[in-house]
Amino acid sequence: MNKLKVASCRLCGKAIHFSDDQVSELTGKRIPLDETGEPHNCTKKKDQHRGYYNCRNCGEEIYFDDEYKSKNDKYIPISRETGEPHECEGKNME
Repeated sequence: MNKLKVASCRLCGKAIHFSDDQVSELTGKRIPLDETGEPHNCTKKKDQHRGYYNCRNCGEEIYFDDEYKSKNDKYIPISRETGEPHECEGKNME
């Protein structure tokens, strides 16, 4: 692996590096890699670009994340306040 520059992610502070072997097909820019050589998956960047929605039953702010999916590969709503799966209190209020 051709390591050119060792740095830290400006958002989360984790160590990253760049390699001429790992470039974006779309932009041609080098992809930041973590210590294992895998593309850096910054959780702070996810937070900056995350879309928030209001639960249609109770109105609480929720979001969806690739890391929270059911066995059927459906997204599980996550509470913005807790970061845990949303437990809707308005679901049975009909």
